[in-house]
Amino acid sequence: MPGRYLSLNIELTDHCNLKCAMCDQAIVDGSPHGTPRGHMSREVWEGILDSLEGFDEEVHISAFWLGEPLVHPGFAELLPLAFARNADNRLFRDLKVHTNGVLLEGARLDAVLDCATRTDQAPDTFSFVHCSLEAARAETYRAIKGADSYDRVVGNLLAFLDARAARGQAFPKLTVAFIVTEANASEAEAFLAQWRGHFEARGLEYQVAADWPPRARDTIYFRRLNTEHQAAATALHERVIARLGLSPDRIAESF
Repeated sequence: MPGRYLSLNIELTDHCNLKCAMCDQAIVDGSPHGTPRGHMSREVWEGILDSLEGFDEEVHISAFWLGEPLVHPGFAELLPLAFARNADNRLFRDLKVHTNGVLLEGARLDAVLDCATRTDQAPDTFSFVHCSLEAARAETYRAIKGADSYDRVVGNLLAFLDARAARGQAFPKLTVAFIVTEANASEAEAFLAQWRGHFEARGLEYQVAADWPPRARDTIYFRRLNTEHQAAATALHERVIARLGLSPDRIAESF
């Protein structure tokens, strides 16, 4: 059927180095899955990749679920392995990584950037890196994320942008996300101004999104919280995006 695709979340690990207040990593005692925590083996990763060959649908992979993928001790080897097997996009059309950004440095950063340089598959195959930041101030970040990592994460994200530019790469794009909660709603304007400044200082085109971004582009994303109190969370999100001048009828505004 035209337009059909297969979207896969593949969790490399259920370990995480943060305890975000809105996440099961902080809410649930022990493992968020109710089983002993662990890291995916290379053999399982290879088996998943092998199983993707021959699908009629276009395959889109998100290397993430409830764990932080960069915590996996073999992340810098497993990620390139996927792209090495994907010549002519025979396994997947695109892959994205969701991360909290704390470990987006060193060999892990190099692996992320290297995977987007392959010439044997579409140039946008590694579509984007998504980082949920949730704050414009270190104090707010600490209250929401449970760690004093704000400056490190912002530094890592800016280093990512600068390293990508130094290599002359267009991909992967960067999405910086702000999940709107009562704890950070007052900082939405400051967050938008900060990241506008970072993108514009580097001469980057970007989009500001009030819902999931419709295309891979450097993005500032204001997301509604998924919660059992959904009506209140949705109403708060709507008030915040209205303050920011974003329209719920237009998913993203480009700049």
